[in-house]
Amino acid sequence: MVYDLICVVCESHFTSNRNTAKTCSPECRLIHKRERQRTHDAKQRARERYAKEKAEEELKQIAKTSTLIERTVEARKAGLSYGKYMASIERGARYTAWK
Repeated sequence: MVYDLICVVCESHFTSNRNTAKTCSPECRLIHKRERQRTHDAKQRARERYAKEKAEEELKQIAKTSTLIERTVEARKAGLSYGKYMASIERGARYTAWK
């Protein structure tokens, strides 16, 4: 069966034995392939950018958590609770162990 189709690149009419044909010639096929590749590459770059931002966000969260853990350890060494230790830092005075 022969199908009457319209080229997606140059919009000219052409006939094909396949109903899924998109282009009328090898030149249009190459142009169409490049366009599809360009959009695919743009989507891929967007995915990579998102993944990179997500990873950076997770690293920041880990850094915050590690800072929290370090501060908690410092507070315990000073013999204080975390809250009292942070309050002392805000006031500018570092407590040593209660005696």
